[in-house]
Amino acid sequence: MILRSMCAAALAAGVFVFSARVRAEENSRAPALTLDAAIRRALEKNVDVALATADVEERKGRLHAAKALLPGNPEIEVSQGRRTDDAGGETTDVSAGVSQEIEIGLQRGSRKDAARAELARVEAILDGQRLRIAADVRAAFLLVLAAREKVRYGEQVEGLGKSLYDAAKRREDAGSGTALETNLAKIEWGDAKRSRIAAQRELAERTAELGRLLSLKPVEMGTPQGELRPPATRSLSLDTFRKKVRERSPSVRASARAKEAARAELTLARKEVIPNLTVRGGWDFEADGAEEIVGVGVSVPIPLFQRNQAGIGAAKAQVRRAEAEQGFLDASLEQEIDVAWQRSQATREELEVFDEDILKQVEENLRLLQSSLSAGKSNLLEVIVVQRRLVDTRRDYLDALVAAGGADAEMERLLGADEGAPR
Repeated sequence: MILRSMCAAALAAGVFVFSARVRAEENSRAPALTLDAAIRRALEKNVDVALATADVEERKGRLHAAKALLPGNPEIEVSQGRRTDDAGGETTDVSAGVSQEIEIGLQRGSRKDAARAELARVEAILDGQRLRIAADVRAAFLLVLAAREKVRYGEQVEGLGKSLYDAAKRREDAGSGTALETNLAKIEWGDAKRSRIAAQRELAERTAELGRLLSLKPVEMGTPQGELRPPATRSLSLDTFRKKVRERSPSVRASARAKEAARAELTLARKEVIPNLTVRGGWDFEADGAEEIVGVGVSVPIPLFQRNQAGIGAAKAQVRRAEAEQGFLDASLEQEIDVAWQRSQATREELEVFDEDILKQVEENLRLLQSSLSAGKSNLLEVIVVQRRLVDTRRDYLDALVAAGGADAEMERLLGADEGAPR
């Protein structure tokens, strides 16, 4: 009986190894997708990054326009007319002139300050978008790796469940086991099948989510390559973490630049109350050369009724809005910092519980019980209890790895780590 059980176990193991080899061959034919390649792809194709990049280019154009020495282009005017005197004689008058508007209220400096601050604001937003996308890709990539591992382990547990059912059936047929044990083994085998199917469904969903982040069609999706590992240790206190985040956070920079831009716009609006000067030069002459006039003129509007009240009011409102948004951001960022740090600490502590020796001991106990069951020295219920404990421990360990990786990705996002750097 022991020999027959060993043969059955060897056959089940051979089936599992063969299926694993088939999967490996299939994976080898699919293009590999590393985490770094996935992040680069997302940063190239993500629509939010593309829109933020377009905003940066637009603000660069506005800054270039703000640097112009004069607010507008010169205007040239040419006219010709016919003059008739009292005697009925006719002469042709020709006139030409050029005019140029000149700012005398130092508006150009404020306009450049506002444009520079606005450019810095959208550049900070772009940095924040890139960091967010990189963190999302890291988290999604980890979920795919974990789901794939769950499928692999689910197939192994399913094979183990079948082996237990076969062993229970043989014991029952030989009279050394009961129908209850066989039914329990069959139920356990069915649960293993359902868990494997659920793991495959999760893998498909996680892969589709990663493909969406990368703007890849299912047929274009490569095989994610990587290994689930605990994240590197960070020796950061909460105060140090908070300080570094505030120094590097793109959202903090964007908020500060938004307030600078709003204040520069308010200064510009107040300066625009001062009217611009228009200088003109003209030349008039008759076709017969009897008269020729060359002159220069200056005009300036009188700011009597319109003193840019609407522009100043709108600029003041924008300053208040920017200050309110900065205050809200400060409070929100404090919450983000605390939650991210506490989450990182908690996930690392949870991960420390899953010592590799514990997993090895549970697996070893399961193997010993299987051998004991085959020899008729243990009952099936003991094996099932240990098997469930092993399955639960394995799954909890994978979940802890994913949680720790996600927490580490959020820490990197807040710290403004280089989104393309290998880990």
